Amino acid sequence: MKKNILIFFLLISISFLEGQNVISNSLKHHIENSNKDEFVPIMIQLKSQLNLAEIKKEFIKNNTPIKKRASILAKRLQESAKVTQKETLNFIRNSSKYKNLHSFWATNAIYVEIDKDFIFNLVNDDNIENIDLEIGLIQKVDSESIQNNNYLYNENSVEPGIEAINVRPLWDMGYTGRGRLVFNYDTGVSPNHPAFSNRFFANFYPINQCWDGFFSSTPNGLNDHGTHTLGIMCGLINETNDTIGAAFEAYWIAVEDLQRYHLLR
Repeated sequence: MKKNILIFFLLISISFLEGQNVISNSLKHHIENSNKDEFVPIMIQLKSQLNLAEIKKEFIKNNTPIKKRASILAKRLQESAKVTQKETLNFIRNSSKYKNLHSFWATNAIYVEIDKDFIFNLVNDDNIENIDLEIGLIQKVDSESIQNNNYLYNENSVEPGIEAINVRPLWDMGYTGRGRLVFNYDTGVSPNHPAFSNRFFANFYPINQCWDGFFSSTPNGLNDHGTHTLGIMCGLINETNDTIGAAFEAYWIAVEDLQRYHLLR
């Protein structure tokens, strides 16, 4: 009898330790040092039901047109996320100890700010691959930045293309490119363009770490196509509050590609 009880508790301990491995070390550290009533921002990664390598083989075997592959894959990712996330989402919603719950089908992940003690209730969910601290999504814009970013909600202050991709929910969560670095691989960039001149990384680091050009050792706006594509990525004209790019607070580096230049000029 004692032996059976010992085995029982041993199995429980093993299961608990395996569950603990689902939680990242950074998240554990944050939980240990956070306030009692703090809601902790986490990203829950679900196990994927899709084998991308097999899907690629299927496309090749069936000679699936390139233009159709993206829509087929997107549909399957959405269906997979819907199935694997259902129980986890319901479990969180029933807890009432959360806020800002968001589901992502492309990566099959769930973002939520949740009571820190409740996180340990998630470790027994077989659909969960890992749970990590996610500060990036809630790097709340400070009061000065919030004041400066009020133009996001003014009429005619955002390019139609940016509105079309529904980027506002990401901006609302703090995803503005702030603190990030983008790389433009195109025909060259005009470094003095007001949409991004102040965020060129060469303003802070050596030019050879921020620019690689065939015709010039420094950006010279060789072709307007590269300037245009960089604007789509991170353009913002402060004077007019014109939001051109999706990641309008990101820094940038670039390369001047000779082949692309000849194709587009």
